[in-house]
Amino acid sequence: VIKGEGLTLPIHQLIRQMQHENGLKHHDHVRYCHFLTRKLSRVRKSLGLGLNFDVTGGGKSGGRAGKARPVNTETLFSADLVTSASFLLVPLLYAERAWSTAAAKKDALGKTGKQQLRHSELSRNRKAVKWARALETLCLSVPTCDPHTALEASAYANCMEGQFLLEREQWSQAVSALSKARALYDELCRAGNPEERDLFTERIAMAVLPSLRFCNYNLSGGEQGSGLDQNESDMALQLSSDPALFAKLQHLRSKRRADSDLEDKDAVEGGGDTGGLAAGRLKWCGRRVQVPGQSLKPCLLEVETAFDTLRAQQPGHPGRGAALENCLGSLDGAMDRVIEERSALDKGSSSAAGSLSASDAKASLQHLQSYLHFRKLSCFSLRSLELVAAASSVAADEEGGSKWTHAQELAHLYKQLGVTAGDMATLVEATAAMVRRDGGGGGSEEGEG
Repeated sequence: VIKGEGLTLPIHQLIRQMQHENGLKHHDHVRYCHFLTRKLSRVRKSLGLGLNFDVTGGGKSGGRAGKARPVNTETLFSADLVTSASFLLVPLLYAERAWSTAAAKKDALGKTGKQQLRHSELSRNRKAVKWARALETLCLSVPTCDPHTALEASAYANCMEGQFLLEREQWSQAVSALSKARALYDELCRAGNPEERDLFTERIAMAVLPSLRFCNYNLSGGEQGSGLDQNESDMALQLSSDPALFAKLQHLRSKRRADSDLEDKDAVEGGGDTGGLAAGRLKWCGRRVQVPGQSLKPCLLEVETAFDTLRAQQPGHPGRGAALENCLGSLDGAMDRVIEERSALDKGSSSAAGSLSASDAKASLQHLQSYLHFRKLSCFSLRSLELVAAASSVAADEEGGSKWTHAQELAHLYKQLGVTAGDMATLVEATAAMVRRDGGGGGSEEGEG
């Protein structure tokens, strides 16, 4: 038991890893079944569950030495006896093995045309659903089970049942199960990290939505685009019909809101334009400006110091121009350092990523570079405004041709301001689109963006 966190099993990440490494990358379901059988044997032995064989019968006179009897999903585990996530792994492996066996029989049916395989395929799919539901029941009944794991188990079970009901052409029941699975995957997308969001989004796109559309197509008698919107509107009602599942869902939502409030509080504490930048507390375009490695913090602290000095100078102060140039110089140095870190990360340097994964570090460095570019453009805009103010005061005292010359200078400065403002808007729009594509960091946009 993981104290303070509960039992945690990354179900879908584990499934994807097992499938890709053991045959399903090449659609070899038989190899995957053999792997799962060996894995089950090892896990059950490590948990002291034995192999569950009936050793009566057989013997020296010939015949089988032992006969395997069916596994009872209701008596295999007791919620009070579950002390580690490995107990959750057993029903998951049974479900995957039954599903893979059904897929292998379906492939054989397509090649040979033997209809006897159809009954066997449905039987194995039914067993896969039984084990998936056993996993869901176990996760919901164990008090120490992590809510994220429980929702993953429920989504997995509903997706498995939906596919089985689709095979049996029970369209309305399949729609109900698949809609519930989709609602759960959506919740998991909102609560997960970027890697998990990609995984669950892929699961929705590849496993749930095509089947859901096919069921609605058959329910509508062949009419396109009917039924799906209504099912989406009923998702919350379907989830609330299961009290245990709904409690886990509410716990996960509360945790997500608490984390979001904490992030917003930390982001506000940074204050100002660049306050908290080096500490990773500043939020821009709906996402924290994270700093992957320690090597970037000195130059970012220099940026913070330069902007603190600039804010201390009132407009018209003699030293304000030098403070602006100092800000631009520190920003250029920080941007050059970020580019070097991105190059090192592309070459496989692990130190550049810090505590983040390589993909998260790349996204964070790109976001940081965009923010520094935005601050640089804002400095250009501020310098142009100060030049406009200075030129206007001079033009008011001039007459004749000199006044006309200053008017031309003002027009040029305003044109530069328009170009800079357009560049800033384009940069913010592109960054916001990237954040939405990556899943974002939640919360409202803060800072100068």
